[in-house]
Amino acid sequence: MDNPFLGQDIINSVSFSKDVLDFLNTYTQKIEKAYQKEQGLDLLKNRILASLFFEPSTRTRLSFETAMIRMGGQIITVEQPMMSSISKGESLEDTAETVSRFADIIALRHPMAHSSELFAKHSAAPVMNCGDGSNEHPTQALLDLYTINKEKNLNSRDTPLKVGFIGDLKYGRTVHSLSKVLRHYNSQMVFISKPNLKVPESVKSCLKDCKYRFDEVENLFDVIGDLDVLYVTRIQKERFENEDAYNLARNDYLIDQSVLDKSKSDLSILHPLPRVDEIDPRIDEDPRVCFFKQVENGVFLRMALLSLVLGKTL
Repeated sequence: MDNPFLGQDIINSVSFSKDVLDFLNTYTQKIEKAYQKEQGLDLLKNRILASLFFEPSTRTRLSFETAMIRMGGQIITVEQPMMSSISKGESLEDTAETVSRFADIIALRHPMAHSSELFAKHSAAPVMNCGDGSNEHPTQALLDLYTINKEKNLNSRDTPLKVGFIGDLKYGRTVHSLSKVLRHYNSQMVFISKPNLKVPESVKSCLKDCKYRFDEVENLFDVIGDLDVLYVTRIQKERFENEDAYNLARNDYLIDQSVLDKSKSDLSILHPLPRVDEIDPRIDEDPRVCFFKQVENGVFLRMALLSLVLGKTL
């Protein structure tokens, strides 16, 4: 397959076919092995990444910046809106027109849903959506898929991979994005949440349109023994209208030893991080915990994406 990412924006997850996802997973493995052998790659020498984050970020921002440095590239950055001309009233469109004259590729996080799509329409450089409000987070979905594939070998399964999503499924953009890529594989999803945080109808419609089977439950213990992967999300305080509503929801679920005692011995527990109090840190040493592997995999996945989008490949 020719490089399907060349010059492309990475805006949403629904546009990726299974062939494209498999291509990316294979190329990411190649990048990972090459980096581990050489401890540095110069594929993106003299290329510039603009890192524009208008919401807080640790893993995504540093992961993209680390990926660019490891590939020999350079970074220009804006971390907070008050440090840019947006604080003076500049539109997102004008910011895109301007910054894309400085950089070869742009990583953007913004609190407004669909902001990355708007930004990309006015950018002369490819745009990576690093989270647009409660809408999507496609590069997180791609690194989650890469992690699941490394743990469970998606293309060699005789039975469906059972994946449970738990927590804030209404506002959890990582859940929205990952569900749209997992639908291409031999898998079955279970959405575990209280009624006020159920997965949006738009996500369920996407799954129904391709006749994908999924279930919705409230009680984790009804399904934990059947799950191969448990994808945990925090209750996102910043998405709630007031603190009272947040406090009512924040303690609905806790992943602790009692959950592990009921789960499969080869369960994989993923979390996009940061966590707050939804996973007991005392289980971190359990081999079923994979979220710090996700962090490492995210760098390699983003190295691969930067390489492919900019057309400088192994």
